[in-house]
Amino acid sequence: MALGVMLLSIMSPIMRYWSPTGNAAFMIAALIPVALYALVMALSWRKHVDNNVLEDDDARRILLQLGIQTFACMAPLGLLGYQSGNIVGVLRVLSPVLCAMAGPALMIGLLLWRRFPAKLTGTHRTTAAAIALVASAVMLLGVAAAWPVPSSVLPALLVNAVAICGLAWKSRRPEAHGAAAAVGSLILVFAAQLLLGRVGWNE
Repeated sequence: MALGVMLLSIMSPIMRYWSPTGNAAFMIAALIPVALYALVMALSWRKHVDNNVLEDDDARRILLQLGIQTFACMAPLGLLGYQSGNIVGVLRVLSPVLCAMAGPALMIGLLLWRRFPAKLTGTHRTTAAAIALVASAVMLLGVAAAWPVPSSVLPALLVNAVAICGLAWKSRRPEAHGAAAAVGSLILVFAAQLLLGRVGWNE
C-alpha cells in the first residue's frame, strides 16, 4: 500500500514540472498514474484472494487499499487538468483514461459483492456494491464527456468493453456478458460510420 501511494504521489511533482502540451502528451501523462494504480490494485487483489478464498478482513483491506490508491491517483490527474486551463477539453481528451481508472473499482466492487456473499458482512457487501455503481457511473460519464468526437468516444468505448469483458470472464455472470455485447455493438456502429465516411475521426 505504501509503495503504491508513494509512486502515485511522485507523479504530482512530475506533472508539475513536465507541463505536457498537446493531446498525445496529455494522454501519456495521464496513462502513467492510471497504469500504476491498476497494477497496484491487481497485486492487492492477488495477494488477498488466494484460490478464490476470501475472508471479511481481507475484503476490508482490499476496500481500504482501493480508496487510498484511488485518491492518490486522482491527485496527479487533477493537477493535470488544472494546468491545462480547459477542464472540459481535458475531460474529452482523457475520457478513455477516466474509463480505465474506473475499471479496477468496477471489477473489485462487483466481484466482492457477487462472488463472496457468505464471507462478507452486510456493511462490506453494501460498500462493494456502492463502489461498483460509482465506477459504472464514471465509465458512462467518460463516454458522455467524449461525445460527440469519435476520436474520443471510440477509445472510451473500447476501454469500457475491455473492462466489462474482463469482469464477465472473472464473474461468469450473464449480465456482464450482456453488457459486454451491448458495448461491443456500439463500437461496431461507430466503426461502421467511420469506415463509411459518414463521420470524421476528429469531428
